[in-house]
Amino acid sequence: MSEKALHDEDNIFSLLLQKNERNIISQNPTTYTEEELLKLLSEQIQYLIVHDKEHLWSLFYRLDITDKSLREVLTNNEEENHALKLARLVLDRQKKRMATKLAYKQPIIDDEEWRTW
Repeated sequence: MSEKALHDEDNIFSLLLQKNERNIISQNPTTYTEEELLKLLSEQIQYLIVHDKEHLWSLFYRLDITDKSLREVLTNNEEENHALKLARLVLDRQKKRMATKLAYKQPIIDDEEWRTW
């Protein structure tokens, strides 16, 4: 993946963190398989591990990934690489967020009066 693609506004993290909090998985579920998404995320994470760790930790914080789960991944020296494990954390967290949003979905406000505030 090219460096330009990693810093472009269309990168995976920016899609995950859009202000309206749309979720890339729910936006277009046929775009990526879970394995493709994990690969894309792990490539981005690997790049950030090497080039901008502080920004990566900031993104994990914004995604509400716990320090404990990050420590477990980073201190475990199994064969699987850290970037892929971190990508799995991101994907799992996004799935939980999506489930929570669906469970507590707010009804659409039909009252036009609220718009005059």
